[in-house]
Amino acid sequence: MNRVEGERGVCRLGLPEIASLNVSKVTESVTITFLGCCFRCIYCNAYRLSQYPCVGWFYKGFLDLEQLVSEISNLIDSNLANKVKVSSVSFTGGEPIIHWPFVEQLIKTFKKDGMKIGLATNGFSSERTWHRVLEECDWINFEVKAFDDEVHKVITGAPVEPILRNLSQLITRARNKIRVVRTVVIPGINDGQIGKIASYIADLDETVPYKIIAFRPNFILYFHPGPSSRLMGKLAKVARSKGLKDVSCSSWYPFRAPKSVTRREMREYVSEEAKLAAKYLILAGCKNHPRECGTCRLVNHCPAMLWEPWDLQSKVK
Repeated sequence: MNRVEGERGVCRLGLPEIASLNVSKVTESVTITFLGCCFRCIYCNAYRLSQYPCVGWFYKGFLDLEQLVSEISNLIDSNLANKVKVSSVSFTGGEPIIHWPFVEQLIKTFKKDGMKIGLATNGFSSERTWHRVLEECDWINFEVKAFDDEVHKVITGAPVEPILRNLSQLITRARNKIRVVRTVVIPGINDGQIGKIASYIADLDETVPYKIIAFRPNFILYFHPGPSSRLMGKLAKVARSKGLKDVSCSSWYPFRAPKSVTRREMREYVSEEAKLAAKYLILAGCKNHPRECGTCRLVNHCPAMLWEPWDLQSKVK
């Protein structure tokens, strides 16, 4: 398929388009986020990126190679990047592999400067492209949505065989490049798939890090409930029972305010509504109460600024 000549696939894009550039504290990288995806996942929390241009939002759009390299380089040299100790350039989306020829040109540019290369992917690609990905990338985040083809197709709109094939090649040929293999847990839809995925990975290499991530109601599943902490803990045990040695959980869906929030004393407010909101703010780092940002001496350096909302996870258990 020649997208430059006007042909279109599931991603509906022609030239590679950029959503944003940012510094990532978690991966210690400058991250390039591409628009478009070869999946149409019903739970996607980034559907305004992955389902572009159908969503009607507008982003940076297409940047030629020279312009994009200049913007990335400026970000690498920024004070924020120095503070985070940026050591790599990473690609995410959407799905960056749908733009692979363009991505590969960027990779060659920044490898010359000694930067490591990271990739977050759903793993859906041809064998030829995947071979190039394994050669060029230094670390990879690989997401498996489901194990059974029927479940995978209804979640993503695509077959699971290429994902499992590419995951197998990643584990057997480039084990040292795996940062994590992950699955987003959707109760009643793919929670029964966790054991199957874990068994598949363990049969190849029991030391592969596997992370299960709590689904947050979004997109087509906006009104579907997320998993409880109990379910996440149970699924982690299931994954370990299949032989995996390195299993972790990320977050959960609380059905009531956590005790670590509600038990805190708040005397600066009268109403229970204001007290509850303020308790979350304090956990996030807000120092001055009653809250009024316009008169706060920390307004230009607000400590209640989270790079990622899950930074609060350890505080709200």
